[in-house]
Amino acid sequence: MDAIELALRKCLHVLVSSNTITERKRNVETFIELLKDNRIHDLLDDENQDENTTKRSITWNEMFDTIREYTINELANIRTKSTKTLSSDIKYQEALKLFKTLIENANARAPELDGRPLIESIISIITSEVWLSCSIVIKELSHLLINNVLCFHKYVNELREQEWIGKRK
Repeated sequence: MDAIELALRKCLHVLVSSNTITERKRNVETFIELLKDNRIHDLLDDENQDENTTKRSITWNEMFDTIREYTINELANIRTKSTKTLSSDIKYQEALKLFKTLIENANARAPELDGRPLIESIISIITSEVWLSCSIVIKELSHLLINNVLCFHKYVNELREQEWIGKRK
């Protein structure tokens, strides 16, 4: 495991385990900087993963799972601590920044994430009654879904017909 992967894993760990918002924010910025490094993309892209090795390096999907957990926790923390103000909208956007950045980077060369969990994660928040009153979260995630997910055939093709027309009981 090289230094850049260790730095990436450390950032992911701190994002979900730290109790201080300052430390999490600092790690968000570090993580975003790491994603700008082409070596990270080489490390994560499936086409560069050696299938013969027993210990695979970190994957886009592993990172997505951790970032999704972080994002949901941050959104919930903001929701419980703030009233409906402009500053809370900015906090929601900041909480979604890493989620959006990860998806954009995973799709930079070709769509690398598993489509079903990606789409289900976004839609579960958009359709949740908890978030109906939070227009900024709905707006940001709807924009992300349309412009960074559903525009890729790989993700769209992973959906079944029932998911397109709504689940029937």
